[in-house]
Amino acid sequence: MTERVDGLVAAKEGMDQDQFAFDGDDLDDLRARAADPSRADCVRAIEILAPVVASDALGAAAPLVQSSDSHVAAAALSAVVPAGEDAVPLLLEGATAPDPLIALAAWRALQQAAHSSALESLAGAAQQTVAEAQEQAAFAQAVIAYRAGVAGFELPDPDPSLLLELDRSGDVLAIETSAVRDGDFALLAGLSSSERYLLSAEASATTTLTCAGRDMLLALDSEVRDQVPDTLLQSPSLLALVGLLDPFHSTCGVGLLILTRPDGAGGVRVTVHDTGHQLIYAGGGSVADGAVFLTVQAVARAGAFPVALSATVTGAGLELTEALSAAQVPEGTPKLNAQVDVDDLPIL
Repeated sequence: MTERVDGLVAAKEGMDQDQFAFDGDDLDDLRARAADPSRADCVRAIEILAPVVASDALGAAAPLVQSSDSHVAAAALSAVVPAGEDAVPLLLEGATAPDPLIALAAWRALQQAAHSSALESLAGAAQQTVAEAQEQAAFAQAVIAYRAGVAGFELPDPDPSLLLELDRSGDVLAIETSAVRDGDFALLAGLSSSERYLLSAEASATTTLTCAGRDMLLALDSEVRDQVPDTLLQSPSLLALVGLLDPFHSTCGVGLLILTRPDGAGGVRVTVHDTGHQLIYAGGGSVADGAVFLTVQAVARAGAFPVALSATVTGAGLELTEALSAAQVPEGTPKLNAQVDVDDLPIL
């Protein structure tokens, strides 16, 4: 066993790409750990191996996907996301598994790794997936289509009655914005392309948001930004994502996806979802003088905080012009399930 692999397997922090300069001994060690399902670090080794030697990682993960332990199978499917498109055949196998936990994990991985060329295969798999994973399957196909600018998978707007109005006379928090710090952006940039939902990340297109002491990264897709407003008016798009930083700023994971589509009348519609397909915010925008002006509100759901968010998107990036959040969940809002960790829910 090598010291480098010991450190990577044990680390809870994101993995700097510089750490992937493996020598032959390191790779042999990783392969051995990944191929031994009796090891506690087997799945972790697969995850580390996936962006380095995808075929070896996928070969090690395949028997785990057939495991009688659905948690092991689901973890293996999640671990191969950094292998990118190479992982799609194995993920499609998981997507049609009879166990909902496995199917859901497969669809969530597919929405990260698959390209639009796989949409036909995904449509076939969606017809065979279990009922509990149907909504995730539909969302996964939409995410893949949106980021490729493919029409035909548009997500619906919520009923207007479900949009929560912010009481500005009540207890309101300002969502602060600031330039992204190098270390924080490195956590986002250090994710594999698939873990970033194939979003093109640049520091110049990324902003730090702080609300109630929680730091998040609003990352605009730099390729979309460079062609605003045409990209938003011509086809659906994955405009941006929100990365959630842990309190110690040692990890960053994707928490929200910001999707847009043309409204057919010279403007755009916006929906913001968590990665589990739940609709969190919705709104729309207009276009004038080469800029896109967006406004979104929170959608009524368990634990929802009303917000007032307005932004301007130009070739220079995205600027929040108003960013307010209620300090408390209003009376009458559905209550959170006791098993839900409120700290994991961004209130942006």
